[in-house]
Amino acid sequence: MKTFFSASVLAMMAAGASASTVDFGTNLDMTQNPAAVTSHGEIVDRFDFGGGISGFLLVENNRLQTPGEARIFNSRLSNTSDDDLEGDFVNSADANDVRDFGNILIIQERANLADSVADDERAGGAITFVFDRAIDLLSLDYLDGERGARISAGNNETLGVLNNGQSGDNQFTSFDFAGLDAAQGITRFRIDFVGSGAIGAFDAAVSAVPVPAALPLMLLGLGGLGALRRRKTTAS
Repeated sequence: MKTFFSASVLAMMAAGASASTVDFGTNLDMTQNPAAVTSHGEIVDRFDFGGGISGFLLVENNRLQTPGEARIFNSRLSNTSDDDLEGDFVNSADANDVRDFGNILIIQERANLADSVADDERAGGAITFVFDRAIDLLSLDYLDGERGARISAGNNETLGVLNNGQSGDNQFTSFDFAGLDAAQGITRFRIDFVGSGAIGAFDAAVSAVPVPAALPLMLLGLGGLGALRRRKTTAS
């Protein structure tokens, strides 16, 4: 069983940093990424999207309690355990925006079943992305969220909410976090699934000044100012 996956990356510039569009459905280069998880039903607990976007997942399952399983669901398949996640998805806010997400990420309803039995948890749960370095979260696409969802970061600060009935089967909702302070310089974000649902893609960028690196620099600067003041006092 593979324990991490690598998604292909589209490079772009945002907020002065190189951003990565994490698309679970884009074709993966198995030659360059031999350990990439691409198969329907594979369990994911670590990730490396390239561009410095790496870390691990924490998964909670409301039915089975914690821990739960996050699995890849290939929405291009038919006759799966969940036909709500099969085929293309329509933007709940724009019927002309239709997307083929391919591989998406779900909370597994029935843990420890065969890889072929991938099915999203109708009772809900949560997936937390924990990053090895601070990132800026720019956007996220949530699929099949008829019962709603909540995205949060930092000290449980809400970034976005999908209300009950706002989205439905074979629909997705796009959240835009660009310029939102609460989504900048974070080391984790969490998606709470009220019921069934899936993560289709998200955009993230390594922060220009990661929080762990910025703090020592700030303290060093404050120490330097203190020493400078002491020298001026001694000279006078």
